[in-house]
Amino acid sequence: MKLVKIAVISTLLTLTISSVATAEPQPLMEAALKSLEKAKWELKHASNNKGGHKIAAIINIDKAIKATRKGIRYDNKH
Repeated sequence: MKLVKIAVISTLLTLTISSVATAEPQPLMEAALKSLEKAKWELKHASNNKGGHKIAAIINIDKAIKATRKGIRYDNKH
């Protein structure tokens, strides 16, 4: 029984390490993420009188940042 537990744990560790080790670089997704973060910073520092469009843009950029991060994580796992 003890040997079976050790084998199972060893297999799980190997699978975890191999999945992390095989994650490919994603330079375009990382660049997109940096661009989104820069755009958000610029919008936050723009003047306030934009008829609510500035806030809407920031909200949409936040959604895009989350989606981009999810895409990176998804690709790293599959």
